[in-house]
Amino acid sequence: LTVTLDGELIRNHTQVALNGPQADCRLNAITVLQGKTHAHQHVVMAHHSPEATSSQLFKSILNDQSRSEFDGMIVVHRDAQQTNAQQLCKSLLLSEEAKVYARPWLQIDADDVKCAHGATVGQLEDEELFYLTSRGLTHEDARSLLTFAFAED
Repeated sequence: LTVTLDGELIRNHTQVALNGPQADCRLNAITVLQGKTHAHQHVVMAHHSPEATSSQLFKSILNDQSRSEFDGMIVVHRDAQQTNAQQLCKSLLLSEEAKVYARPWLQIDADDVKCAHGATVGQLEDEELFYLTSRGLTHEDARSLLTFAFAED
């Protein structure tokens, strides 16, 4: 689990090698940035053995002029048959100036695998904010509640 909250320039580099049969690894990260902070997550998940599983969930919440980058690579070697590898990067932009760059990658050299990767970037929906404010929440409370809900899982 990686939690990134503040700093001028942050770089987190994670490298995992799944070397034994039925090895399992779960990586989760949350990045919450504001101001002009820049954070970079770099991940290499290498499957070397059969029947190994891995899961990656990286989330970013960006405000002001902050920047977040995600470079994630899943490598499945030839002998890593029946690998199950999942990678997801989700980002929430809270300002027009915030930016996110997501680059999920797969390199698969085995035939019998189940692998997926993806990235999403979005903003808070006006309809959701309206719904909550029409029920008595302030705009800031509605925004905080929706942001917390995004980060919760």
